[in-house]
Amino acid sequence: MIECCLDLYAAHVVDGIQDLGGAGLSCATSELASNGDGGMRVWLDRVPLRDATLRVEEILMSESQERMMAVVEPAKLEEFMAITRRWDVEATVVGEVTEGKHLEVFWQKELIHRRAAPVRGPRRPVYHRPIQRPAYLDGLQASVPTTWPAPPTARDLRQRCWR
Repeated sequence: MIECCLDLYAAHVVDGIQDLGGAGLSCATSELASNGDGGMRVWLDRVPLRDATLRVEEILMSESQERMMAVVEPAKLEEFMAITRRWDVEATVVGEVTEGKHLEVFWQKELIHRRAAPVRGPRRPVYHRPIQRPAYLDGLQASVPTTWPAPPTARDLRQRCWR
């Protein structure tokens, strides 16, 4: 997966990418939509599953598999898919970027969730923390020896054991 992603970046075929760690597709789609300037439409029934018995909410929230969600321009999609095939990484189109400002989630043809895409900017918390080098670091670094004693040889160790 790592090599595949590095290859995708080098080919400049990815406009955005997000891992499906915490909260799975629900978080990845929200974060990708908030980083862009449009909306997003996603079809959960297109998501490859290891377990066909998963319910819709489980598909949306599943974080059990190592997965990534990428935003790719339609003109670059074939090159993207060729790179994923070369690395034997399964890739499936599960959605599209839209002109609107909404994140829409479908199950088959039914709209199951629609909301304004999250907005990044002044509404998120901004922390202004003082940054200062701790005074104790200089003393700590000064006490580190510049040379280290040679490790004991096997003969030294045997002699210590027999004493």
